[in-house]
Amino acid sequence: MKLFAIFPLCSLLSAGCISFSEKKHTAKENAKIGGQPVFIEFKRLPAKSPKHLHLSLTVSNLSLGNIRNFSALLFAVEKQGLILIPETYKTPELICKLNRPLRPESSRQCSEIIHLFPTEIEKVELHSVSLSIEDGIRLLITKEDLNFISYEEKE
Repeated sequence: MKLFAIFPLCSLLSAGCISFSEKKHTAKENAKIGGQPVFIEFKRLPAKSPKHLHLSLTVSNLSLGNIRNFSALLFAVEKQGLILIPETYKTPELICKLNRPLRPESSRQCSEIIHLFPTEIEKVELHSVSLSIEDGIRLLITKEDLNFISYEEKE
């Protein structure tokens, strides 16, 4: 008798009953399901001061072929939204490059980015990603699609 009382409740609230069995996907799994070629995880590591940037990037190949070249363009931004230039550089871009092939289903860490800036860093923004796949096709992933292929780990 109780079974009959629960069934109509589930059919009326079917979204609620279905959600108990649905699997939650990680950002990386969602990128792979969406057909994205790469996934980037980055996080700020503890630094000496708020003016120091110590950044770690991990690039994962989600495609079926090797990725030959990979580069990510990032910027450090201050509280008012202005892009910062590292103290010992003339331009603001922070670049992560992988020049060796990255096999499918593998990950590689970019060399850690460490810089000192004139003012405190509020956040780091991923601007664009460029990569070449095995057959020579070059892809450029711009700001609109970066949310699908990246995850910033908060401290």
